[in-house]
Amino acid sequence: MPRRTEAESRAVDASSQVGCFRFSPTTGRWDWDETASYLHGLEARPHSLGTEHLLGVVHPADRENLVAALSRPIDGHFRVRYRTRTSAGLDRSLLVVGHAVTPPQGPSQVEGYAIDITADLCAVSERAGREAVEAAMEGRGAIEQAKGSLMLAYGLDQEQAFSLLRWWSRNHNVRVRVLAERLMATVRDGSYSCEDLRAAFDRVLHDLALDHGSP
Repeated sequence: MPRRTEAESRAVDASSQVGCFRFSPTTGRWDWDETASYLHGLEARPHSLGTEHLLGVVHPADRENLVAALSRPIDGHFRVRYRTRTSAGLDRSLLVVGHAVTPPQGPSQVEGYAIDITADLCAVSERAGREAVEAAMEGRGAIEQAKGSLMLAYGLDQEQAFSLLRWWSRNHNVRVRVLAERLMATVRDGSYSCEDLRAAFDRVLHDLALDHGSP
C-alpha cells in the first residue's frame, strides 16, 4: 500500500479526498491509511477492520452493492461505489478502486484508493438540474406560442387552449412540448397559410389599428 510521509500524515483533514487501502480477500481484512479512515468516519489514522465492520459504516442502501462486489473473484481490477456518513451526518460518496497484487509469499491482495467523489456528484447533479430547467423553459416558450395559435384559431382562453393541447397530446401519445414544437414549426413554414386566412388577418389588424378607443 502506498505510504505517506509523517508530514503528509499530519496534514489529513476535511479537505482530504483520496486515501489508500489494502484488502485481503482471504481474511476479509481492510487496512486503511489516515485519509481512507477519515473518509469512512473512522479515526484519521491507519485502521484495520473486517468486512462486517466496514458494512456497518456503509450506507444501508449501498451495503448489498458492496457485498456483491466482494463476492466476485478479484483477479484484476476492483471497483465499487458506496456512501458513508460525515461527522455532520451528511452522506459522503466514495469510489473505491484497486487492483489485485500477488506478493512473493502469501495470498493475493487488493491495493488501491478510496476517492471522495461527493463534490463531483453534486456538480453533475447541479448541472443536470440547470440543463433540465433550461430545457423546460425552452419547451415552455413553444407551449405558450402554441396556446396563442389555438386561442386565435378556436376563440379560446388560455386554460381552454392548454386543455385542447393536452387532449391532443394524451389521445395521440405525444408529449405536450413535442406537439407544441411541431405545431409552431408548421406555423413558421406557412404550409397551412392561404390567401383567405391572410386577408382575414389583414382586416382584423386594420380594424384594431383604427380602434382609437383602445389604449
